[in-house]
Amino acid sequence: MAKPKCEICNDKRAKRKCLVFNGQFICPSCCADLRNEACEGCRHYQTAVRFEASKTEAKVKKKFMIEINEEVEDAVDAAMVLVEKRKFKKARSILRALEKLHPGNHMILYGFGTAYAFEGRLEEGIEYLEKAIEIFPYFVHAYYNLGTAYEKKYDLRKSVDCMQKVIEIGSDDELVQKARDSIRFLEKAVMESSKISLSEFLKAQELFDAAFLLMEKSRWELAISGFRQCIETNLEHAQSYGNMGICYAQLGEKSKALAALDEALKIDPEYEPAIANKIHVERMQNGEPMTIRKMKSIEYYREYPHKKKSYLQSLLDENTE
Repeated sequence: MAKPKCEICNDKRAKRKCLVFNGQFICPSCCADLRNEACEGCRHYQTAVRFEASKTEAKVKKKFMIEINEEVEDAVDAAMVLVEKRKFKKARSILRALEKLHPGNHMILYGFGTAYAFEGRLEEGIEYLEKAIEIFPYFVHAYYNLGTAYEKKYDLRKSVDCMQKVIEIGSDDELVQKARDSIRFLEKAVMESSKISLSEFLKAQELFDAAFLLMEKSRWELAISGFRQCIETNLEHAQSYGNMGICYAQLGEKSKALAALDEALKIDPEYEPAIANKIHVERMQNGEPMTIRKMKSIEYYREYPHKKKSYLQSLLDENTE
């Protein structure tokens, strides 16, 4: 008797029943790829949580050495004053000179990370701040600035995790209060925009990410199921409806695709990916899958409205090149 294959990758042997995706049997690799807090209650999830906790505990317990140098700290402080004045080039010049003499110093890495984050170069800022924390796991100010950078990047899960770390290990009452205020601000913003709690919002995002991974694997039916679960938690999630529209279109179900895209536009009439995809779907013949030259993965709200850019204009620019 042939061994059943994973319902997601359709390649490896299916060994686990996935509680999130309608009891489908999947392989351990896909289980690991999709695993998130929505899997709470699954024994494989609990095992993974315990394993990650043990790794974190081991990392914290591991001995670390940091360079204590008052001259370096004073110079980094001077660079931070320049950052506050938005004199980023001068600040980086100071930090580069310091780096030549003290490579791998956590304070200098923190300085670079903070400078890049303030400048809006979030990816670079996050990379440096992560390195600073790796060297000094109790670097409270680095955690706070990292959390702020993740918030600007719209990665609320990582932002909250960093702020909670500040509260957990911080001895600076003012900074701890700022971290609490940051979490409260996110809770209020999410409640006002989505009418759900921050924890529900983060759970919905994790369900969305898992469904999106299925979509990238062309597992259209399972992806639709995942996006529906996201919508059950966050009724105002336009992206889930938009992606459901694409999935239905890939299955050749034109009417369902248009209905999903219309729901996305009902939530956000200016949601440009749904506007663009609706044009493609309207040209479809019912029963025939939508043919898109290349599926493009974007983080729309972060990459376009937040930066005052137009997604539709970017598509027009691509077609005229």
